[in-house]
Amino acid sequence: MKKLNKLCINSEKLMKDEELVTLKGGYGPLTICIKDGQECANNPTGDCAEIALWYCDTYCPNWTSIVCFP
Repeated sequence: MKKLNKLCINSEKLMKDEELVTLKGGYGPLTICIKDGQECANNPTGDCAEIALWYCDTYCPNWTSIVCFP
């Protein structure tokens, strides 16, 4: 394997903030419903209020926990 003495970064190929946010999953909060240690549903547009409980009850019956990312 050849070793490089200098590292060149092409600034045109760097990801912009908007692209990073999209890659992360968007701007909104994320709710993940967990059942028996496995993800059974996720709501990328939900919040961590009562809507999260409704969402998990609807799409993941008998869920055991909810993980919320603001």
